[in-house]
Amino acid sequence: MPRKPEFDPRYFHFTQVSLFAAENFPPCPRNAGEALRHLRMLSEMPQSEGQAMARFALEKACAAYEERNERGAKPETEALSVAWQTFTLMWMDELGEMIPAYR
Repeated sequence: MPRKPEFDPRYFHFTQVSLFAAENFPPCPRNAGEALRHLRMLSEMPQSEGQAMARFALEKACAAYEERNERGAKPETEALSVAWQTFTLMWMDELGEMIPAYR
């Protein structure tokens, strides 16, 4: 009988960040603080070096976007878009499942 996969505690924080970054792009800068909170919680959980680098880059992009406080500000929006795409590539596989922290 196949084993049921265990729930990855990182998944909740990932989905909360995705609510900010993926829906209604460019996102509202006021919501960047919530995304930052979840990214910082992810930093305390197991992750590979690549995942940590992608998370940190997205954290910096969210902070810059929040600081600018202008929806769709050109350089900050582009940086946020690239950081979000890198983050999803490092954290989720093509089936939408969390990539293990240590491969």
